[in-house]
Amino acid sequence: MTGSFSGAVSRRALLAALGMLSLSACAPGVATSATPKPAESAPSTPTAPSTAAPVAPTAAAATTTRTTKVVWSNWAVDAGSKDRLAEQKDGFEAARRSVALDIQNTPSAEYMTKLLATYAADQAPDVSRLNTEQLPIFAARGQTSDLDVLSTPAADSWLKRADIKPGLVDRYRLAGKLAGLPYGGDMDALYVNRTLLGATNQSVPPSDYEDATWTYDRALALAQALTKRRADGGADQLGIDIGGYRYEGHVENAGGSWFSIDGRSFRGHEPGAAAGIDWLAALVRKHKVAAAPATDESRAFAFASGKLAMSWSSVSQVSNRLRDVADRFDWDVYPVPRWGTNPRVVKSGFSALILSARSKQRDAAWDFLHWVTGPVGSLPDVETGWSVPVFSGLDSRYFVRVGPKKNLSVALNGPKYPSKFPMWTNPNYAEAWRRVQTAIEQVFQGAGTAADVLGGIRAEVDAMLAKS
Repeated sequence: MTGSFSGAVSRRALLAALGMLSLSACAPGVATSATPKPAESAPSTPTAPSTAAPVAPTAAAATTTRTTKVVWSNWAVDAGSKDRLAEQKDGFEAARRSVALDIQNTPSAEYMTKLLATYAADQAPDVSRLNTEQLPIFAARGQTSDLDVLSTPAADSWLKRADIKPGLVDRYRLAGKLAGLPYGGDMDALYVNRTLLGATNQSVPPSDYEDATWTYDRALALAQALTKRRADGGADQLGIDIGGYRYEGHVENAGGSWFSIDGRSFRGHEPGAAAGIDWLAALVRKHKVAAAPATDESRAFAFASGKLAMSWSSVSQVSNRLRDVADRFDWDVYPVPRWGTNPRVVKSGFSALILSARSKQRDAAWDFLHWVTGPVGSLPDVETGWSVPVFSGLDSRYFVRVGPKKNLSVALNGPKYPSKFPMWTNPNYAEAWRRVQTAIEQVFQGAGTAADVLGGIRAEVDAMLAKS
């Protein structure tokens, strides 16, 4: 997903580093007297997509003396991401002639170590990107500003807009305070090789969420019809893959969850969650329509190979598939299926942008944070397809720069089917999840049913979650 990175440090290392912070760095957030300069707002209903390149700063702007510097830390090191951030820097500085934006990008594997070191030295960036698992730890230590305090005085703050998609901002309120704002949103989707379906006269899945006939049972039947194996058992074509990254969508659609709502106990062994994992395991072991994850076979049958009919992924990957698949075969994006008659859940994932409680340029930093997550500053993210829109008023601009259109309704309508569970807020989640992930892999390898294997780690995981 867009909102994640693989370089997260362990909980123990994270808390140890946070423990190095001085008492002054743990001071409360911003004062209530701050009244930041309101950021511009885009029209609620844009009349036409904007695909033009950003306007270069004028000579006058280039020579303007910038008296304030705002530092923004991110892990956007690939070329496309750096281009987006450079465009946002140009746009913000053109509108704020006295402010210089310093973007500090660090590879994900090194990002958290570097960020924690800056906090320990009381030199934290003004605005930082975090995963949602990390946000509660920073918030609990008093390292994030309460953004409600800053947004309330501004009459035209975008947080007051009526077209914010349901739940996207409220998820960032922790202990009654708005600890961050959503940034870089993604959403679950199913990629389908339409060429393979056409070759076997199979109908493609419904293109929208309204069709209740698109179920997990139907997805399995389609995968079975599209799998081709030789007499020796080897695969020439596979019907579907397993996907990855926590399998939360499958678990919640099946009626379960990994953890209790309060985050204090493990629930992965209970019927709903176990059914979701058993369904995935059966794709490999019983039905033989999928490859086990992280194997040579799964890599050989990646979606871009043209030998995989369906692939669980996320909508942000459309831009990647336009590059690595292009038009070698006909493909599109479809909704995740529904589990029987259960309410449909479409998992979304955003990271967070926070404002350091110790920022020495608080008002300017809030001005930038509000701008870059708002309807003007987020346009490069939305128009390139890197992020799903937070505002329904920007839906018409989603992916307009990319070129060939795919089934974008999957991303635009997915927020209508949100998870009922809050973001993971227990500071011990990272450690607990590593243990859960190992157990899931054992289920995929045939060590037992999900209920048995995951039930066997329940006490161990509960003990991890209970650590102070």
